[in-house]
Amino acid sequence: MKPLMYGYLRVDRDALDGDTRQMELALQFWAEQEGYCFAGLFRDQDTTTPNRPALTALIEQISRSGARHVIMPSLARLSTHPAAQRHLRHALEDTGVQVHTLQEELTS
Repeated sequence: MKPLMYGYLRVDRDALDGDTRQMELALQFWAEQEGYCFAGLFRDQDTTTPNRPALTALIEQISRSGARHVIMPSLARLSTHPAAQRHLRHALEDTGVQVHTLQEELTS
């Protein structure tokens, strides 16, 4: 059985739908090519607020499903502020998941 992987995407209000859809497909494609079962995507729509309801829902889903992997385009999708980025990454990792980023995976 393939391990479950969820995706996370924080989308700027001004992002074009086509660009967002292309990123969603890239996350799913990478997960499936690497042997994961892509179980779903969690998307926060506004990058100007500190609230991340989809990230909160993702953390809850990880706890329910037992998934151990999350993919996102880059850590900047969590936050552009380094301290907030570390805090949010640790919140994910505290659930037992490994955080993968396309940025890191494609350059390694």
